[in-house]
Amino acid sequence: MSGGTFKWYPAARAQLERAFLGALTQTADDIAKDAERREVVPHAEGAKKQGHTAGRLASSVEVMPAKDAKGARIQWGAPFAARAYFHPEWEFSQNVHGAAKGRWMDDYMDGGELSGYARDRYRANLGGTGVLFR
Repeated sequence: MSGGTFKWYPAARAQLERAFLGALTQTADDIAKDAERREVVPHAEGAKKQGHTAGRLASSVEVMPAKDAKGARIQWGAPFAARAYFHPEWEFSQNVHGAAKGRWMDDYMDGGELSGYARDRYRANLGGTGVLFR
């Protein structure tokens, strides 16, 4: 468009931003549910020895909604979640969750076996908002 100007309509911009943030939040929720479905988050049925409630780690997941383009946040809030996550050398019981391990989110990050999962879910979630991209 030669010599023309592009006018940004505030209502359209707000609608796009809501769609992007909603898709980011839904994608984070999908990832958390997929990790639970794959049973990679330790159930910690032996946690009572450490003074914690059994199953509390796996059920302590919370998805923080996206407030900006940095995205949403997935957080396991049990007191021992970080300790369990950063110790993949620990031998987690697999009685309840058959694939329990430390660093359970690494599969979804760049280079992980599920690194395309977030991109695919985001694309699907964004398409579901009525905002279409290729």
